[in-house]
Amino acid sequence: MSESLGPVFYAVDKFDENSSTSPEFKRMTDDEVKKLVEGAYTRAKTMLTTHEKTLHALAQALIEKETLTGPEIKDIIERMEGKGIFSRLASRATSTTTSSGKQAAQKI
Repeated sequence: MSESLGPVFYAVDKFDENSSTSPEFKRMTDDEVKKLVEGAYTRAKTMLTTHEKTLHALAQALIEKETLTGPEIKDIIERMEGKGIFSRLASRATSTTTSSGKQAAQKI
């Protein structure tokens, strides 16, 4: 959801040349989409580089076994990141109340 546009769906056909949508709104929508995509890219890249050794350990286990169970994945992650990683992540992802009273998840 975008803070400036809100939780609204904008159909693609609203942006055709015959649309009554203003150029300013089209630009604002493009800017918001770009901001959301760039933010997601940055978070994903940070997570992958921060946990690169764990990623490689999981990849190596998959090369060797082809499939991993949930407990096997959890064991590898805990071995690489330390015991308690899942409880630390859960505590960081707890919801907080914003000033407007809405629930917002903290960034991990």
